[in-house]
Amino acid sequence: MSSVNAPLVLGGIVFEGFEIPSSLKFPTKQRHHIHKLVGGGRVIDTLGPDPEDIKWSGRFRGSNAASRCRSLESLCDTGGVIGLSWGSFFRLGIVSHFDPDYNAEYEIPYSITFTPDVNQSAGFGIFGGTLAAILTGDIGHVMNLAATSAVASGAAALSSTVEPLSNFDALSATTIATIRSGAAALAAGVANEIAAIEVGVGSVDLALPTHPVDFAAALQIEAANAIGLANLTQASDYAARADHIARGLQ
Repeated sequence: MSSVNAPLVLGGIVFEGFEIPSSLKFPTKQRHHIHKLVGGGRVIDTLGPDPEDIKWSGRFRGSNAASRCRSLESLCDTGGVIGLSWGSFFRLGIVSHFDPDYNAEYEIPYSITFTPDVNQSAGFGIFGGTLAAILTGDIGHVMNLAATSAVASGAAALSSTVEPLSNFDALSATTIATIRSGAAALAAGVANEIAAIEVGVGSVDLALPTHPVDFAAALQIEAANAIGLANLTQASDYAARADHIARGLQ
């Protein structure tokens, strides 16, 4: 069974392998009240976004299954507001339900319910400090995964702007513009790196050459291209989320 093809992170816990669900639904709705009028007319009052619970299931498997299970149990018991991110999406909220189903120390299926606390598109408010930390972390990941010095230096410049901020409350228009432009440039830079490497993947002629050393060199080039593309795919997810956070600043 295929799984979500993006980093799935909950409160600092990175899900891996069988822990990752095949898909992740994140429904939302608009709270509203309908006034029904004489004659069949109606007036609809909109009351704001009302994101629904995000639920998924998987299984902890292997020698660290029990410890991984306890980590999720602790997040639920603590009840603190934490971040949930997958690909370029993120939500803040709490683990409202955690349901492990013990088979053995090395095999523990589970289901989890995450209740979103705030819709980030409506502004960050008191959770700006958490999102500042998320953005700083995403920029750091891109810096480490980038293939060129240009993208890495752009990430470093953006980090120097974001890292000193303790939260995203009451930012100046100049600071917001700087973060937005830097995050957009970062996402575009990673996309350009991916495009450049994709041109090289598969372009090396692996037909058996006359000398074994040439063949080994060709294999090394192809392997390097594949590794670089895998790293940049991860960097793209982090850069996209950073850009999404930056565009939501107000």
